[in-house]
Amino acid sequence: MAEPRDDGLLRGLIARLTGRDVRALRPGDSLRRVLGLDGVDLLRVVIAAEELYGVIVSDEQIDRIRTYGDLLRSLEIRGPSCEPSQPG
Repeated sequence: MAEPRDDGLLRGLIARLTGRDVRALRPGDSLRRVLGLDGVDLLRVVIAAEELYGVIVSDEQIDRIRTYGDLLRSLEIRGPSCEPSQPG
């Protein structure tokens, strides 16, 4: 089994692409409400993350991404495990 990926690289990628501070981003946070991402922004993040991590995210998975946790799961990345999820 492959080593679980950490989300630090993803946070850096999102920060670069959006210009937003993502240090406090939690799995339950809405990408739209908390980061202001629209569909095109999300697609840019997913495509860049696919290249960064060497994975492929299906169109169906992309359509279901609403929160940071959804994004982590679609990329098979281990996120912050000790922080409680709070609505964004």
